[in-house]
This record gives sequence, structure tokens and C-alpha cells, in this order.
Amino acid sequence: MDDDKYNQSITMDELEGSIFRLKKETAPGPDGFFPELFINAGKEFLDKLLEIMNRSWEEGILPQNWKMANVKFLKKAHKLSYNNPSAYRPISLTSVVSKLMERIVLYRIEEYVETNNIIDNEQEGFRQYRSTVNALLSLIQSIYGGFNKKMITLALFIDFEKAYDNLQTDIDKVNEWSNKWRMKLSVEKTEYCIFSKSIQNTTSVLLKLGNGTLKHNNNPKILGVTLDQKLTFNTHIDNVLKTAKRSLGIIREIKGIANIPTKRLIEIYQSLVCSTITYASCVWQIGNSTNLHKLG
Repeated sequence: MDDDKYNQSITMDELEGSIFRLKKETAPGPDGFFPELFINAGKEFLDKLLEIMNRSWEEGILPQNWKMANVKFLKKAHKLSYNNPSAYRPISLTSVVSKLMERIVLYRIEEYVETNNIIDNEQEGFRQYRSTVNALLSLIQSIYGGFNKKMITLALFIDFEKAYDNLQTDIDKVNEWSNKWRMKLSVEKTEYCIFSKSIQNTTSVLLKLGNGTLKHNNNPKILGVTLDQKLTFNTHIDNVLKTAKRSLGIIREIKGIANIPTKRLIEIYQSLVCSTITYASCVWQIGNSTNLHKLG
């Protein structure tokens, strides 16, 4: 980036804005400093921190201890075996100073990228003011567009691991592209679904990825929402109801055995129950009205 605006020294506004977005009560990194130290810091502390960060920025050198991280491994859900490292998700706990520096640089890059329209407009992930809901709405809109024209929509859900003839050609192109860029496709997790208001038997379509046959799934789960062939969202609503009831049961048990303030119980309820019911609700609110009433 040649624009002087993006290469200038880090300002106090940028530093304070980055600190403002720190999450409280989170685990520290290798340096042992908690976010609260920076959130409650005085002017002298921030002035010295800004000086250190600007020296790193101007010299183009990141201190070695800012690169260190405490790595925790969390089990991925629904794995048959946990003897394989791929069954775990690594979580890196970095130092707060590293997070602050990273966020400042990220904001500058994001502004440059968005201002110059470098990213395709259909890219929803990792962008400000975009979310998984945008991607889901785009998909649902495309499927309903097909319904209105009495056409079918075949959606392929590709999982990257560390007119069917034309579709198979497209799949082959995706496979070639992934091999070229060394992004391995997981045949086991890649699946497809055919959305249609009229066609009943969709299992006769066979699609291949490399030497493997792709799995047909009438209820694919994409970005946390379970779809179905006719977009009734019955399965998703049932899953939401089941999860919400289970969370509500846990809250009731906690209330019965622990002296927790009502305010904190409400916070837990909003976090576990409300978040489950409201997530992407603008996507599946068009579902079967009978099932929707179960959530009332």
C-alpha cells in the first residue's frame, strides 16, 4: 500500500479504539497480562505503549515475545475417534499487546481493501457489517428464485480440509483449482442437496469429486442452519427447540442448586436460549408456520 495514510505512525485514537474492543475476563497470553490492565491504564502507560508500538511499526520488526502463544486444543464435536490431531481445534492465546497491534493493522488493511473494492462483493466472511446471515439469505433467495420459476437448484457444500453434466464439469474445475493452490478438499465432508418443490426422488443424481463419490444429503447444515429440500425448515426448527429446551433445563438446575442473582440468570438465559432461537431467524422465519408456533 503506497498511500501515506495507511503507512503513517499509529495514533493514540487507534490504540484507544483497539483497547476499547478488548474482551474483559479473558485468559492471558504468555506474558500473563490480563486485558483489564490495558483497559484501566493511565495516560503515561498508554503513551509508553504507543511509543513501543510505533517503533515496531516503523522498523518493521515484531518483538519475538509478541509472536508467542499458549495453544489449547479443543475437541471437535461428533468425531468417532480423538486419536487423530485433526479431531482437535487449536486455540491460540496471544499477548494483549500482540492483539492490539494486530487489530490496528487489520483495520488499516480492511479500510484499504474496502475503499478500493479489492474483494468480490459476494464475499461475506471476514468483512465488517457482513455475517453468516448475509450468506444464508443470498442462498435462500437463489433457491426461492428457482421455486418461483418452477426450477430446481442444486447446491454443493464443499468442505476444505487442511444440467448435471455441466455441474460435474464445474466440480472438476473446483478440484483442479484446489489442487493448484494446495487447498485439499475433504470428499467425506463435501455434500450436495437438490432443492425443489416438485421433484421427490433426488438420489439418482451421482456427483464425483476426484475419485470419490459425493454424499447426497436432504438436510445439509450450512453456517448453523439446517436446510431441507423444500425449505420448510422443519428439521432446523425442531433442532432449535430441542437445544433451547436443553439449555433452559440447565438454567433451572443451576437456579435450584446455586444462589445466583436474577440479573445473572437473565444474562445466562439470553446467552444460551435467546441466542439459539434468534440466530439467523430472518432466514428460517419463512418456514412451516405450524412448527414456528412451537417456539412461541
